[in-house]
Order: sequence, then structure tokens, then C-alpha cells
Amino acid sequence: MRPWITAAALGAAQAAAVAALAFWLHPMEIANSEMDAYVVHVQAVLDGTPIFDGYHPVNTGMLGAAVAWLSGLDPFSALRVLGGLAAGAIVAGTFVLSRQFVGGVWPWLAALLMVANNPMVINGMQAASDMPATAVGVWTMVAAVAAARSRHWRPAFGVGLLFGIGVGTRFAAAGLAPLLLAVGIGGLRWSRACAGGIGIGLGFLPQALVAWSTRGSPLANDNWKNIALKQGNFDPMRLSDPGAASVGELLDRHGAHLLQLGWGDLWQLFRGGLGQHLLGGGPTWAAAATVALVGVAIVVWSCRGRAEARIVVAASLSYLVMVCWTFAPLERLLLPVLPIMAVAMVAAAGSVRWRPAAMVTGLAVVAIAGTAMARLPERLRQFVDEHPHVEVEVCRQQVQRPDLVAVASTFAPMSRYVRGPIEFLMPSNPSVWHDEPRMVLLAIAGAREVGANLLVVGSRSSRRWHQVLRCGELPAGVIRERADDDVVVLVLPTTVLEGTAAASWLRAFTATPAHWRDGPLEVRWRLPEGVDAARVARARVHLQAPVPVGPLPTIPLRPVAAEGLGYRLTFRPPAGTWGLQGRLTLDDGTQVHGPQVAVVVQ
Repeated sequence: MRPWITAAALGAAQAAAVAALAFWLHPMEIANSEMDAYVVHVQAVLDGTPIFDGYHPVNTGMLGAAVAWLSGLDPFSALRVLGGLAAGAIVAGTFVLSRQFVGGVWPWLAALLMVANNPMVINGMQAASDMPATAVGVWTMVAAVAAARSRHWRPAFGVGLLFGIGVGTRFAAAGLAPLLLAVGIGGLRWSRACAGGIGIGLGFLPQALVAWSTRGSPLANDNWKNIALKQGNFDPMRLSDPGAASVGELLDRHGAHLLQLGWGDLWQLFRGGLGQHLLGGGPTWAAAATVALVGVAIVVWSCRGRAEARIVVAASLSYLVMVCWTFAPLERLLLPVLPIMAVAMVAAAGSVRWRPAAMVTGLAVVAIAGTAMARLPERLRQFVDEHPHVEVEVCRQQVQRPDLVAVASTFAPMSRYVRGPIEFLMPSNPSVWHDEPRMVLLAIAGAREVGANLLVVGSRSSRRWHQVLRCGELPAGVIRERADDDVVVLVLPTTVLEGTAAASWLRAFTATPAHWRDGPLEVRWRLPEGVDAARVARARVHLQAPVPVGPLPTIPLRPVAAEGLGYRLTFRPPAGTWGLQGRLTLDDGTQVHGPQVAVVVQ
């Protein structure tokens, strides 16, 4: 059987298996990378209005929209299918990449490692960019090896195109930039260099167009603020206030600290963390031994292999360093490194002439794959348990209450599963997790700021908040209505002012333009003359629509002036007519629900 047919068959089988598992075991989002709102991105593309997200490029939304359009599936189902297809593409790409360096049974063993790999299966079921970005990265490596062995412009164009698509799928894919060196092996020719550059431009074009139309620059993004997030102990407020105007200023102030943090993360991976991801868990010694085996294999492969092998290794190490330095070595971000670990082991084993060494390496690869496969059922059970089924059902019950104003939930997609006034409440940052009384106050204050009189916190969406609110001492007037292993429900004393009573605090609310096509939407809250503006704690915009896409983000106040509060919104709901209501939260928790305006999103 020809290698490409074998790769396609392996990929199709893996894609079908992972997609089937996704539809069987994964009926709703869970609290991880799926909180990055890719479902909303897909729907926006289907409606013809791609959303600019400074942290998440548009390619995943566009690929998901293509699957949805071709299959007729809803956005969440389309993204699950896309994850399955990506899992198949990773297996096929790993087989082809291995086949470029070694023949025989070795490419089959590399593919087997990816078939059995727990992170690949679990992440392949989810509606996120992790697996598509990994699949594009693997095939970029395949194209780089082909370009290094050719003098034609077409392989160079392929490397550039896939690299551009990868960066447009996840910004961290820029860490694979050493793969572009393959274009210059054997002497750089202008035709190959130009072909590679054009490919990068075409691959990145969708993201560039959306960024240019929104921010005025094709390279505009906010991903650099993740560095501030890391430096600030992952306090979410650092994203809105990074403490620096640019990445250069941030590095100038905290570069030494960031290097220390990044080295600590990298050292943990080299001590056995990478082995844990390949094995799917297990004892520390086994993980450390796996990392040692991979390290020896990379050295042998780099020394005995050709220049393209060293380029692939350099790209993988570059990506690993970038992830550790700029964010965190999360399992989902390390996925692009796992196929290279598999390829390195089989390529090194296939290149040595000493047969016992090859046999030992082959047995080790089979043992790693077998260990991962044996641990997969338990990992799947843990994955199923992470779904917030009880939390969703509790919210469905709470929205039926006659005294309901709004429900604050720590599960971001809740408004897609429960029709009613649902507000998302982001859990507090880890820096306050040791201060339980403060966490209780922050949770209650956050619920009041988003205008809710009910707070629903689940152990699946926010384990730490659930632990604290289940047993912590509550302020006077706050009632703990339910507290069990799954959900905590708090009832907050709340006064709501509407109509004439609300007019004493909020005279008018406007949104310009009424027909929203390009640029930001300017919203303004106008306060009556003589009002004590210092008592206004928050200004908010509530989005009312026939479909449960959720509210617009809570908007914190800037310096308050009685003549009005202004803010420019860049979040764009899907096309259609939407009702926007201006709301205020006073310093005593009183909610002011002001007038509504209609905005036609085009």
C-alpha cells in the first residue's frame, strides 16, 4: 500500500473514532479552552460578520463555519467534527513525517503513539483551536521537510501557506518559525523566498483582513498581554491593565522575572512533564524515563539525520520555549510537540545500525502506546465527569423563579443552554485563593455588579469558588439556598429600580449608530442633573435577543461625570435587530434598569 493511502486510511479511522466519541460523550462545553467562545466565532462567520478577537485568530471560526455550512450542523457540533478531523490529520501527518525519515514498521509505531495518546483524543473532542492548530503545525513540518529536499518553488510556497494558516489559527504557532529555514537549504533562491512569503501572506490573510478592518493594522492583536498575565500570577485584570503600553515596555520592566518563570516551567517539562503527556499519566519515574528516551532520540536523530531533521527539532524546541516564556505549558498548548517526540523516537531507532538499540527503542514505543491506551478509559471517565450537567439544570430551575432579576453563573456558555436573564461571572484570579473571606465578598460583589440576585457556582466550572462558597461565612442577608458536591446557589438581597424610579438615576441611554455596520458602537448613559455620580459602581449594557447568545461584557466605569458615561463597544453580535438596555449598579447593590434602544447589526 502506498504511504499516502496508508496515511489517509489511518487519519480517516482516527477522525471517525474521535468524532464519534465527541458526539457520544461531549454534549456541551466544559471549563477549559472551550470557554474561548469559538462557537460564537463560528456563528458570526456564518452570519457574515467575523469577530476580531485579539487573543484568538479567526481561522478556527472560519474552518468551523465551513464544516457547519457543508454539513448543516450547528456551530458546536461542527467544531466537534473539526476536532475529529484534526485528530485524523495529526495521525496521518505523523505517519508521513516519520516516513520521510525512516521506513518499515517505524512510521506505524509513530502513528500508533498519536492514536493512543490521551491528550490528542480528549482535546480532539472539544470545540477549540488546539487540535486544528496542531494538525496544521504537523503538516507544516511535513512541507518543510519536502521543501528542504526540493529546489522548486512549490514546496516553499506550501511551507509558507501552512505556516500562515497556523499563525492565523493560533498566534503561538509563530514559535514554529524555524521551519521557514527549510526554504533556504541548499542556497536561497529568490523564487523560493518569494513563494514562501506569498504563501505566508495568503495563509494569514483572513486574520489580517479582520484585524485591519477593526484595528487598522493587519498585525493587530492583544496576545502580548498574555505575557503580562503570566507575570501577574494569571490575574485576569492584567489583560485589561497589563501595566505597560507595549510588549517592549513590559519586557524591559519584567524581563528577568519572566525568564525565571519560563525556565521554571521548562524545567518541569524536562523533568517528566512531557513524559506524563505522552504516557497519559503514571509514576514520576516512568515519565522521567520517557523524557530521557526522547532526549537521547532527538540527539541521535539530529546528529545522524540531515539538515531538515535539525530544523524540525529546532522548531519544536522554539515552540516549547515560546509557550513556557509567554504563557503556561498547559496540556492543550503542548500538543504540537507530542508528534515530534514520537517521530524522533522512531527516526532515531530506524537510523541506528546496532540492532539491539533499535529493538529496545521499538519495545519502549510499544510500551508507551500500550500504557496510554490502558489509561484512556479512566481519562474518558474523568472527561465525562467534567461536564456541568447539574449546574445547567439548576440554572433552568432558577430562571423560573418569580423573584428573579438575573442569574450570575461561572459557566460562560450558560446562556446557550438556558433561556433567561443569565450573566457570566468570571471567577477571581488565583492570587486571592488563599483568602477565603475575600473570595466570598468578591463573588457576591461580582454577582451584584452584573445585576444578578442569584449566584450559581458549580464545581465543574469553578472548583475553587465552589469550595469556598459552599462552607464560607456569608454576609448578612445573603442566603445559601443550596450547597452540595455539584452546585452552590446563593440568593442576594437586591433592589431593582425600573420605569420612573430608574429615571431618577438614569435619564437616557443611547447607542450610535442605530444601523451598525463598521467600526465601534458608541453607547452612552446620561445621568440626571444633581445626581450623586459617585454612588454609581458599574455601568452595563444588557443585550436582549431572540436567541440566547448571552449579554455583552460588563463595562467598568471610567471617571464619572453627570453629563454622561461613554464607551465604545467592539463586540459584534450576529446580524439582526437587537435590543440594548442601559443598566447601572449603585454602591449599595441597587440595580437600575434604564430604557432600551434598538440597534440593527448589518
